[in-house]
Formats: sequence, structure tokens, C-alpha cells
Amino acid sequence: MKGWLVAAIVVFALPAAAAVGDDAPAVETAAGQIIVTGVDGAVHRGTPSPASDGQSLRLSRSRPGMTITRAIAWDRIAQVEIAGQVLSADEARSIVLQAVSELPPQRRRPARASAPDDAPDDSAARRPSRAGEVPRNDLRNEPVAWIAVEAVAAQWDSDVEFDGIRLSITAYDREGRARPADGTLHAELWGEDVGTPHRAERIARIGSWQQRIRADDFRQEAAVVRLPFQAVHPEFERSLRPYGTLHVRLSVPGQGTFESSVEMIRLRPYSAARDRLQMAAGRRFFEGETTDDGRR
Repeated sequence: MKGWLVAAIVVFALPAAAAVGDDAPAVETAAGQIIVTGVDGAVHRGTPSPASDGQSLRLSRSRPGMTITRAIAWDRIAQVEIAGQVLSADEARSIVLQAVSELPPQRRRPARASAPDDAPDDSAARRPSRAGEVPRNDLRNEPVAWIAVEAVAAQWDSDVEFDGIRLSITAYDREGRARPADGTLHAELWGEDVGTPHRAERIARIGSWQQRIRADDFRQEAAVVRLPFQAVHPEFERSLRPYGTLHVRLSVPGQGTFESSVEMIRLRPYSAARDRLQMAAGRRFFEGETTDDGRR
């Protein structure tokens, strides 16, 4: 499997104007961005930078006119999805480093001498401030310009079914720097009901949440929020299609309301065996499996 995944990583060039420093992404999976889940539950999508090394994965995301790169220590990563395959951190590290090693020498870039996201950063205290530079500790005073969100269905208790949506939200200032924020989070989950012979297909809101977000909730740049499934539970509502869309708004007093959406969230895990069980017996869980309320 490793050889196939390494072969699935392709090389592409970005205009120099779109890069920030030396971290312009240079490797990307053929299936698109990789998905990284941290041990704290935070979810990040992006492209591996050739500056990734044995200590940290450098993950880049591009926006018009800029590329933002974050370093995530490998020992802070729970799993990585590459080209549809879910891998451990050690497996992903081996694949990413092999892909980087196969780049032409001129495409490789040494990692900067900077600490990964989970390491304390005291550089601002050790160097004099330059004109126009904002120390890291003062970023919370910079206004929010936009937000980025990632979301996956997740399990967080002792039974077998998904329990809700795990949302990771990052606020950025106009320079593209991640910063903490105080505000109110509003989220809505939309799904598609396939209907019945007596009811037409329809798009319906199947979840709605509101929660206070504080600056201290932002760790490793992102705040992680659990959104429990409500009256409609996708694992048991067979008429729901397995994918949904999450719309998120963050209202920050004095700064505005910022929105983002996550498309194609898998609400039910794919399982050919469970699909066959559902068609044969009308249930998706096997004998002996425990669910939250005993439903099958």
C-alpha cells in the first residue's frame, strides 16, 4: 500500500507571488489535500510542504495572494488521510518524507528553524520588535478578518456509533495570521432526505447549535468544538443520505460576523457489510454492538 500512496503524490509548482517565505507547497496527493487529525481532535486540511521533516509535518493552505503554512509535530498527530487511506502518524510520516526525498533537488526546501505549533514560542520575547511587527502575545488585539473551519463526524463515548460533528475553527487577521477570538458560534447541519413513496426528497436542517467561544479555547491555532447529533441521528435515520453540509457563523462583538461552510461531511461511515445488513434486516448494527440508546 505504501508504494501506491507514494505514487499517488504528485508535484506541482506555485507562482512565487503566492508563496510566503520558503514554504510554498510542492507536493500534493492526487486525490487532493490530505486531512490531518490531531490528538486533541483538531482537524486540518492542506498540502504537505517539502520543508516537512522527521520532527514535524508542515501543512500549507493557499488563499488568493498568500500561502499559509503551519507546522504540526508528528507526535501530536492521531491520524492522516491520504488519497482516501487513513494512516497512523508514523505511516504518514514515512510516505510524506519519501515523497519529499523524490523531489528534484531544486524543489526541496530545508525546514525553517521554527518550533511546531504545540511548542511554546518565546521568540517575540527574545528579539526586539521591528516597525509594524505584531508580537504573538498581542495577536488577540488584531481584528478577525476571516475564519476557516474543518469538520468531521466523530465518536467521543464508549459505544460504536458516531456521536456528532467535531468542528475545528481558526480565526485569521487580514495578514493571514491565526489569532484567538471571543465570540458566539452558530452552526447548522443540512442533510438530504431521499424520501419515501409517500414523501418527496428534500433538503432539511438536521442540527442547529449555538455556543460561546473564548480566546482560551484556541489551542494550536484552532478551537475544537463538539456538536452532538440532535433529534435526527444520521446513524439511525436510514432515509438520510450519508453526506451533509455544515454552515458556521462566528459573531465577534465589535468586529462582525464571519461565515464558512464545510461540504460533503460523511455523516455515516462507509461499510459494505452494514449496507447489506440494512437491506436484509433493516438495521446497521450487529448483535453485540452497543449503541447509545439501544437502537440498531
